[in-house]
Parts: sequence; C-alpha cells; structure tokens
Amino acid sequence: MKKVLLVLSIAVLILALTGCPGWFNFGDVQKMTIPEIIEWIDTNEATDVSEFLVETEGIVTYAYSYYAYIVDAENNGIMLRSDSSVIDFRDFNPGDKISVVGSPYFSKYGEYRLDTDTPGGTATLIEKNVALPDPYVLPAGEGLTVGLFGKLVQLTATYDGTDTYDNYLFNNGGVTVPVVKFSPMPADLTEGATYTITGVLGQHYGYKIFVWDKSYVLPAE
Repeated sequence: MKKVLLVLSIAVLILALTGCPGWFNFGDVQKMTIPEIIEWIDTNEATDVSEFLVETEGIVTYAYSYYAYIVDAENNGIMLRSDSSVIDFRDFNPGDKISVVGSPYFSKYGEYRLDTDTPGGTATLIEKNVALPDPYVLPAGEGLTVGLFGKLVQLTATYDGTDTYDNYLFNNGGVTVPVVKFSPMPADLTEGATYTITGVLGQHYGYKIFVWDKSYVLPAE
C-alpha cells in the first residue's frame, strides 16, 4: 500500500510540474527585443530586480563604469546597470553591438533598466563600429519625457549657460533641455549661440541628455 501511495504521489508531482512550466524554467533566460522588454516591464509593473532574466541585443550609445545605454536599429532604448565590479561598461564604446542578459524593471528614478548584477547577468561584445540609428529630432517646444527614455535624441537649441549643479542648459523653443554636466562639451561653447546636440535621453536627478563626445555638439548652420 505504501508503495502504491508513493507511486501516486510521484505521479501527481510530475503532473503538477508539467502543468507549471515555470517551475522547470526557473532561472532560464528568455530572448526579447528592447520593445518587448519595456512592454513586459509595464505589463508586470516590475519595479525591482527579480529572478526573471531576459537576453537582448543593442548598440551602445553611452557607457560609464556601472551603467550604459543601448538602442536597437529602430532607436528603441534601455539602460543597463551593474553595481558590482563584475561588468565595467567602459569596456564598450558607442557603436559597439553587444548581447546582454539581465533582470528587467522600471526604477524609482523613472528608468527602464536591465540589471546585469543578478546571477547569470552578462554583457558581451558582438561587433564593433555598427552604425547608430537616426536620432529622434526633438521639435521646438518639446521637453524630455519618459516616452523618449533611452533613445538617441537630437535638438537644435540656444545655449543658456549652466545651472547651479553645472548641467548645461539649452533653450528649445521656450522649453529648457538640460545636458548632464559630465558630458564632454566644446571649449568654445557660447551663451546665446545655437547648437545642434545629439545624445541619449538618460536620467540624473531628472531626465537629461547624455552626450558621449564633444563632436556631438555642433554650431547650428
């Protein structure tokens, strides 16, 4: 009788596991595009890292030691985050196409993130010198919003100087667009002059443009 009960118990367990594929797939990595990751974050209201891992590819637009931004060929973007010393995003440059595995979520700062610190997180070079997609051209009078987060953005605006935190301020048709203070800028940047700026929309105490190189800030023709 005990043997029969044991066999029945095992059978029930197998049926239960078969009916719950997630139990078998615990820790597996699911391949997703950047738009699919963002949709998953919104649908699941994910606001912190979890054991759900995704793999995606993108082209680096900006990189610092513990964070970076990538876009796909259609300029859909997401932030990569690594608070440990395992991955240093300074190993990558704009134009590097990389493969990334991480945990997706929406941070309290208003960022769509892929956290690579989670077990199984990786960032691997696929190809160098890949062409960046065309940037989103910010119309005059439009500011920076979460809908543009992670995207390459371009605007033509008048330089208004810096704020108290040394961020660079540009007047975009009456709307102030800040460029984050640690962006390399031309030495001859002149207040009142008009420039065309290209960078990625990121977050640093509010949404700001992150410029990778001073050559991305040019006098308007």
